[in-house]
Amino acid sequence: MELNNCPQCETKLHPPLKSSGRQVCTSCGWSNVKRDSEVGSEPQPENLSQPEEIPPTKSRRIGEYSSAILIAILISLVISQISKPKYEYKIVSPSDLSFEESMDKYGSEGWKATSCRRAQDSSTDTMSYECIMLRETRLPR
Repeated sequence: MELNNCPQCETKLHPPLKSSGRQVCTSCGWSNVKRDSEVGSEPQPENLSQPEEIPPTKSRRIGEYSSAILIAILISLVISQISKPKYEYKIVSPSDLSFEESMDKYGSEGWKATSCRRAQDSSTDTMSYECIMLRETRLPR
């Protein structure tokens, strides 16, 4: 006997499987034919020439999990792009006499030296340091 709605949860049922006549509720798992492992199980029909169709419960759940995982990955990618630090650079040339004071001043402003080298100004022949400085960009508030 074909049912339109599940007797337990009233969910609309799919048509019965052609090979066994079995109807399965995709919401609560109710079936009109008991499995062999259940107590007092009824024998299943022997006509198994064609494979049974699998009710869409598992595939629907897999689809829902896949969608949730995809959304989580997309959100994490967006957050990682937003939270990626941005940097600014500048080149400074503190003199030999005030090198430590100048570097302390830059450090207090958040600058870090990535490299420093001795350099000579070709127009004045004075020696100084040439430093490439780096700091994380401050976002406007």
